[in-house]
Amino acid sequence: MSPDINYLYGAELEYLLGGYNNSVSNLNKSRNIICGVRETMNFAASYEITEINEAICAVADTAATAVAATGVGAAVAPCADFCQRRVETGVCFDRDSGGLDGTKRAG
Repeated sequence: MSPDINYLYGAELEYLLGGYNNSVSNLNKSRNIICGVRETMNFAASYEITEINEAICAVADTAATAVAATGVGAAVAPCADFCQRRVETGVCFDRDSGGLDGTKRAG
């Protein structure tokens, strides 16, 4: 046994989050939890960052105005708003983390 190796650490945190009997499942579950929290925070931030919020609202309003005569303008603005925020969240996640598969590096 080597004093340089922590034999007690065998993905305990991942086990606490996942509860499975194998490391791969625990790591996958942990990654999914972390990604979910990050996606939620990025989505919430799209409302708080003024530049992003104003741009999304402007596009959503423009889309609603463009179809106002058809009677669906009231439904278009919230849908356009949500879709744009979702795309922005995905772009932030991909940029910050290097993607879900981890093969890309942020840079």
